[in-house]
Amino acid sequence: MTAKPKLQALSHADLGGILALNATTGWTMNRDDWLTILTAARMIGHKTSEGEVVSCSAMAPYGADKGAIGGVIVHPDYHRQGLAREMIEHVIGLLPEGDVSFALISTPLGVGLYESCLLYTSPSPRDR
Repeated sequence: MTAKPKLQALSHADLGGILALNATTGWTMNRDDWLTILTAARMIGHKTSEGEVVSCSAMAPYGADKGAIGGVIVHPDYHRQGLAREMIEHVIGLLPEGDVSFALISTPLGVGLYESCLLYTSPSPRDR
C-alpha cells in the first residue's frame, strides 16, 4: 500500500506542482493567480514521498480578526481519503484565536466538506 501523502507547508518552489494539480480541476486560475496566493496567503498541501503535490489549500489573514480559506484542491486519485478535511482543520488552526470571522471561498463541490466541518456557507450574491 502506498504511504499517505504528508501534509506540509507549500512555497513558491511548489508552483509547478500546484499548477499541475490545478489542471485536474477545470478551474480558470492561472500561474499569476497562484503566485498571488502563494505570496499573500499561507498555503499547505499534501505531497507524496516522491514530492508530487496532490492537494492544496490557502488561508489568507485579513488583519487580526478576519481571514479567508480557499484554493482547496485534492487530486482525483486521492479523493475520499480525508486529505481535504485534514487541510481544512489545519488552516482553521492557523486563524487567530478568539472571535474571528472568515470567508470560505468554494465551488459547490466544497460545500459538503465545509458543512461536515461545521462551517456554514451563505449563498453568493449571484446565487440569490
